[in-house]
Amino acid sequence: MKKIYLLIITALSFSIPHSNGQGVSSLGENFDLTCASGGISYPLNWSEWNIIPPTTALAWSCTELGGRYGTPGIQCNSYFGGTHYIDTAWLFTPQLNLTGFTDSVYLRFDSRYTVSGARMQVLINNVYHPGSAPDSVGVPSTWIDMANRTTPVIGPDDSAGWVTHYVNLTSYKNTPLYVAFRYATGNTAGGIWTIDNVFLTPWGLNVDKEVKKSITLTVLGNSTTDKISFSGTFYDAGNYDVQIYDNLGRIVHNGSFYTNSGTSSHTLSHLGLHSGMYIVKVGNATSYQIVKAIVE
Repeated sequence: MKKIYLLIITALSFSIPHSNGQGVSSLGENFDLTCASGGISYPLNWSEWNIIPPTTALAWSCTELGGRYGTPGIQCNSYFGGTHYIDTAWLFTPQLNLTGFTDSVYLRFDSRYTVSGARMQVLINNVYHPGSAPDSVGVPSTWIDMANRTTPVIGPDDSAGWVTHYVNLTSYKNTPLYVAFRYATGNTAGGIWTIDNVFLTPWGLNVDKEVKKSITLTVLGNSTTDKISFSGTFYDAGNYDVQIYDNLGRIVHNGSFYTNSGTSSHTLSHLGLHSGMYIVKVGNATSYQIVKAIVE
């Protein structure tokens, strides 16, 4: 019997499939496969550019245990051999085709830094060619800094622990584009920037703006491929919608249930799930919660 483990998260993180046009239409990279053994390794169609010849410390490189929750991630560090280097290192996603998103689209990623003195930007470009120098003459003006579209902003909170950021890409849906993580530092201070769990998602932090309250959900017992049981604390009596999405954004279960206000238990049955990641969303007009389900 396979078990499903649910982890409450603050926002939905999966990608919507689309098969036509240029670029990839879904993105769900946690670096677990490519960075499991460390070294300088990039997922398929990802690329990098560094003004200093790459070394383990100076390029975007893998960390086996330094990602979120102690999993693999990818990081950049300007401090090497006892010296802080002037460094600008770029990490590029594959070219993204966002036309399959019918409403909003966000880039979601986890970020943290461990020493102050460095900074990271998120930029986009629809004319960049992988392998060319992104800082060459005339090229920098084609990059769009997404700082004013990133929630929360990349800043001091990233040094206190992992922060989940959302970048609103909705107004750029009609043109294939690259997203770049740009790390820059001086020669007197430096830091280690790490990112993990880079996804495309149709919801950002402001998901369902009319929703103001968060339902507290707790999984009950052992969930199986056919059944998920949970307990929730609901603010209002009434009907609640429940959907389950697979990791491609397809709805695999859609239903509803009635509950009184307060804490009550509910079971989703006859699900017929397979191994993989799923997203469960429960909510109504006044409250919601999203949970991540992994079938092993």
